[in-house]
Amino acid sequence: ALPRPRPAACAAESPQPGSAAALSPEPGSAAAPAAQHGSEAAPATQPRAPARCAFASVGAGWAGIYSAWRVAVDAKARDPTTVCVFEGSPRFGGRTFTVRGDAALFGLNIDIGAYRFAFEQHLPADLLRGPLRLPTACYIPSCEREPLDGNLTLHKLMDPRLNSSAGYGTALDVMVAELRAAGAHLQLHKELDAVHAHPRPTGAVLRWKDGGSTVADSVLLNLPRHALNRLSRDSLLFTDGRPLARALYNCSRETSQANYSAEASVKVYLVYEDAWWRTRLGLVQGEVHAPSDPPMYIRYHDGPVRCGEGAAPACAGALLVQYAHSLEAGGGFYMPFRASKSTPLTVLRGEASELPGLLHRKLLQMHAARLADAGIDPRSLAEPAAVVLGFWPHARDEILHPAPDPLSFSTAHGALPQCLHGVTSASYSEATRQPVVGRSLSVANNDWWLEESSVDLIAPYWAEVSLRVAERVLHDQLGLARPAWLNAAYYRKSVLGI
Repeated sequence: ALPRPRPAACAAESPQPGSAAALSPEPGSAAAPAAQHGSEAAPATQPRAPARCAFASVGAGWAGIYSAWRVAVDAKARDPTTVCVFEGSPRFGGRTFTVRGDAALFGLNIDIGAYRFAFEQHLPADLLRGPLRLPTACYIPSCEREPLDGNLTLHKLMDPRLNSSAGYGTALDVMVAELRAAGAHLQLHKELDAVHAHPRPTGAVLRWKDGGSTVADSVLLNLPRHALNRLSRDSLLFTDGRPLARALYNCSRETSQANYSAEASVKVYLVYEDAWWRTRLGLVQGEVHAPSDPPMYIRYHDGPVRCGEGAAPACAGALLVQYAHSLEAGGGFYMPFRASKSTPLTVLRGEASELPGLLHRKLLQMHAARLADAGIDPRSLAEPAAVVLGFWPHARDEILHPAPDPLSFSTAHGALPQCLHGVTSASYSEATRQPVVGRSLSVANNDWWLEESSVDLIAPYWAEVSLRVAERVLHDQLGLARPAWLNAAYYRKSVLGI
C-alpha cells in the first residue's frame, strides 16, 4: 500500500530551525559549492607533483580531504603550501558524489553516493554544523526516527537560497575551496603506484604511475580496499608492514562469500519538471517496495525538490525509485544501463533511452488509484526528463570508485571470514591504520573497519568511519589535539578509543 499523503509542498525541504548557518555561502566565496561536485576536467598537460610535501593525503574522499583541511586550515599545524592532496580519478569526493550544475536536471543537486547523517555521529555532524557552517534539514520531513538506523533522526545538507537539498558533496566542496584559498596543492588524475621508504626514519616516497615521485614527511592513504591492494608489491605496506596488517589487507568478504565481487550497490533517481507525487498527490515521505520488473524501492522523502516563486510555484524534483545493495535486491535489473566503467554516474535522457519511460509507466500504474481519486488524468503528467543512476560495484577492477566494503557489514551477511577469527576491533583498527612501525604512514578509509557499531547505536556510515580513523591518525602522527568544535565525550570514546 502507498503511504498516507502529508500536506504537499516544497516547504518539506525547509532548513531545520536552529541549523548552524542562516544563509548559504555567497557565490564565488571560498565556501561556495563548485558548479558540479567533482566535475573538474584534466588540463591538457598534467602538472608535475611537488617534490616534497610536509603532509600528503593520497585519495580525496572524506578522510583525505578532511585530514588535509584539518592540518592546513583548521589546526594550522603545517604551512598550507606544504600540504598536498592527490586523487587518482577526475573528481574529488570518493563515494560522496553530488550531481549538480546540469540544466537538463533543472538545477537539482542529486546524491548518487553518500547522502545523510545523524547528529549523534559527531564526525561529520559537528564539522558540518560547526566550522563549515552548513545548514541542515531532517532527511524525513517529519523528523521521524529511522528504526533501521539505531532509531535516530537523520539529516541532510540544505541550500536555503533554493529551499532545496544542497547535496552531501557540499561539505567536501567547501573544504577543497578553503584548502585552495590557503595555498595547498590539490591534484586530480594522480594515481599512486608505490610507497617506498625515505632515508629519514619516518618519511616516505610516493611513486606515481606517471613516473614522478614526491617525498612526504607524513602520508595518509585514503584508499579503498581494491586501490590499496593494487599498489606495487614493493610498497612499504607489504615489505615492512607488520604481519597482522599484511594479513588483514588481504582479508575480505571475497574469501567467504561466493560471487561477492559480482555484487554492486545501485541508486536510481527519476527526474521530473513537475514533482507530481508531491504537488499533485501530497506524498512527501514514506517508502514503497515493488519488486517486479522494473524493480522499485521508492522513498518519497529522498530526492531534491526545487520550487519557483509565486502563489502556485512549479516544483521540479527527483524521486528515488531504487536503492539496492545487491543484484538480487533490485540492482541487477539496472546494471545493463551503466554507461561507463570510468565513472559511477550514468544519466539517461528520455529521448535516448527506454528506461525513463519504462519507470514512468510503472509509477503511473502504482499510483493509478490515487490519481483517479484526485481527478488527475495520468496522461497529463509529463514523462521524466532523465534517469540518474549511481553504480558502486564490488568488482576487483573497480579501483577508483568501488562500493563500500567495511568488514563490519559481514556480521549482517553471514559469518565473518576465517581470516578475522580472533581479531578484535581494536587490533584490526590499529594494524590497518598504522601498518608500518616507526613510519608516518597511515591508512583511513571506510573499508578498513571491523567494529559492528559506529556510535553504539548505528551501523557505520560512509563518512563517519573514515573521519574517526583520520582524526585518530592526526592525533598519533602529528600530535593534533581535539578540535574545539568536536564533542569531547565522542572524541574520547570514538576517536581515541578505537
